[in-house]
Amino acid sequence: MVRAVLFISVFWGLYGFASLSSAALPDFTEIVEASSPAVVKILVEYEAENPRYQEELEELPESLRRFFDFRGRSPVPRERAGMGSGFIFSSDGFVITNHHVVDGAKYVVVRLPNRQEFDAEIIGTDPR
Repeated sequence: MVRAVLFISVFWGLYGFASLSSAALPDFTEIVEASSPAVVKILVEYEAENPRYQEELEELPESLRRFFDFRGRSPVPRERAGMGSGFIFSSDGFVITNHHVVDGAKYVVVRLPNRQEFDAEIIGTDPR
């Protein structure tokens, strides 16, 4: 009986705490609605490099090198793609995103919420 009463007390206590906690949270709805048009998708293409593979290939005898060279085609993809998000910072088109999204990118495309795409240029990054 004591266990049942204790369980019910703890249960109602946690339920009340959860209700109180969610009521104390701020409502971000207006902020999200106001800022969501400025959120963009960042599409990037990187040049994939595998110098280790190339070095090992050069160390092989010629007959094996031709076999593993796949007739000039590397088994490693030459390019890889990625994506992230960012937001439009200024009316003249500056977009801010995280450093890791564009670090080493060969091509960058910004896609707006209406699906328009624009080629982008990396002006600067801050790895910190």
